[in-house]
Amino acid sequence: MTSLVRPNQSSLGATALAVTWAECGLGTVAFALRVYTNGWITKRWKSDFWWCLTTYLLAIFATVFLTILVSYGLGEHLATLLADSPQTIVKNELYQWIFTTFVTIAISTGKLATISLILQIEGSAVHGTRRWVLWIFAGSNVVVNVIVLPIIWVQCTPTAKLWDESIPGSCTGRARNQMYGYFQGSFGAFLDLAIAIYPIFIFWNPKMQLHVKIGLMTLFGFGVVAAVCASIKTRELSTLTATSDITFQLASLNIWAATEMWVIFIVACIPAIRPFFVKVFHIVYASGSIGAGYIQRSDTNTRLSGTGAVRSRAFASATKTSKGMNLRNDSEENILPNQQGIMMTNHFSVKYDLNDAGKKNLSRTHFEGV
Repeated sequence: MTSLVRPNQSSLGATALAVTWAECGLGTVAFALRVYTNGWITKRWKSDFWWCLTTYLLAIFATVFLTILVSYGLGEHLATLLADSPQTIVKNELYQWIFTTFVTIAISTGKLATISLILQIEGSAVHGTRRWVLWIFAGSNVVVNVIVLPIIWVQCTPTAKLWDESIPGSCTGRARNQMYGYFQGSFGAFLDLAIAIYPIFIFWNPKMQLHVKIGLMTLFGFGVVAAVCASIKTRELSTLTATSDITFQLASLNIWAATEMWVIFIVACIPAIRPFFVKVFHIVYASGSIGAGYIQRSDTNTRLSGTGAVRSRAFASATKTSKGMNLRNDSEENILPNQQGIMMTNHFSVKYDLNDAGKKNLSRTHFEGV
């Protein structure tokens, strides 16, 4: 009977669990904010959201299988496992390839989520050549990652020999799988980097405020982190043909594969939840401004103060848009307003006090949406 292995605190198995479940927690928070933003702020459910949902479910499955994989000895030394329970190695190898399959698909759909979001931001009026570049990114991403799946599962004849070396047969496809893995990983790193850089061409608009440009490009630019993870994962592919201590050596590869998967997913969520953070910022600003909008009388003048029993009716918070002026204390900002581009919102507060002559001194505090 196959026995489960409790990972030692010093083993790579414990590290794999800690890192991957921490990333899963961050991804879950990001996706929860994504659901809230789509459902209650932007009120839109487009293809980028559904690709994100698909990626999240696949990533959860991959994380669960990695956990099972650790319970069957991932991160432990092969000699220890062979001494305790040789059958554990068979289960370990089986779940290794199941985990790899889910990770590969999740990485692919995560990139599709980001590409889909960029396509919607650009809209249909953008020059055709640039949109074709994005479609080429999307198509090549699918092709490269789909091809690797049969390459993985036909390495050995019969297929069961892939995870059970005791079965008679041959595994002539191991070297092929490793070589294609190098190509797939390198291409994935290039694509992550290209997707991170591409938004510069969208947001580098002379009519847009500099801090808005930098903010939007930074949100998409987190894809550079995914490119780094993909590069390190590709370097670790040499462990696929390791035989001396495979259960220990594959742990590092799996950690980086899971990290790339979750980073790509989080990167796909971050730009879309920007309206949530903008709304929170505006609410906090409005609350702080209103809290200061009280009148405290003295013998010589009337001035604004943070304390006092009489509330000033002279405080107003206004939102200025292209359609006019609306009195309100917060703002909802959407980078995808009916696919028309990015809506810029200017906010200002109007205050006045009375001077010694009883005349109103008007002041305006202005800030722009970020």
